[in-house]
Amino acid sequence: MKLISIYENDQATTALMIPEDDDFVLVQLSGAVDHESYKMVFDKLYQIIAVYKYRNVIYDLKSLTNTEEHSRSWFVTNFLPKVIKNLGTNFRTATIRPENTFEGSSVDFLTELSQKLGFTNAVCSFDSREQAINWILDKKRSVM
Repeated sequence: MKLISIYENDQATTALMIPEDDDFVLVQLSGAVDHESYKMVFDKLYQIIAVYKYRNVIYDLKSLTNTEEHSRSWFVTNFLPKVIKNLGTNFRTATIRPENTFEGSSVDFLTELSQKLGFTNAVCSFDSREQAINWILDKKRSVM
């Protein structure tokens, strides 16, 4: 499956991609992501899912080594509430877990918190991008 890059920051630590012929957004975070880059990629994600009505999101965090604490806090106190208020909670999300143990624990915490805030639809973690994409596509087919 060919993915088209629709955004990448100058440091190449954050990116957004969409497939040519399907309807999901892939968010990629890798390396050490600074706060401004973190906010920018999630602001752009919000714009894309709002305008194009995407409801399937894959977070590829496999190569993520560091996010700042206030970035994770911003995600929970700003990004998620804005999505819930304006777009609802009807999303299917797949996360490719970071190899970094600390970031993996942070992702587990954010996932649990997201579910408590109302994202109770399908949320699943995977070890590879291929597994995550296949799961999203299988879930889509089962709804059609």
